[in-house]
Amino acid sequence: MAIEYLSDEQVARYGQFAGEPSPQELESFSGWMLRRWSGRGSSGARTTG
Repeated sequence: MAIEYLSDEQVARYGQFAGEPSPQELESFSGWMLRRWSGRGSSGARTTG
């Protein structure tokens, strides 16, 4: 990634989270992951209808 156009502050925090996630954010992400993976078989491949 070219970093010449980023400020020193932007380069320093690149790839880092802005802070700790809230309980609501964690709950939302957990629900998304469960929905995402609930349709998969043991091989990791998607199952069909």
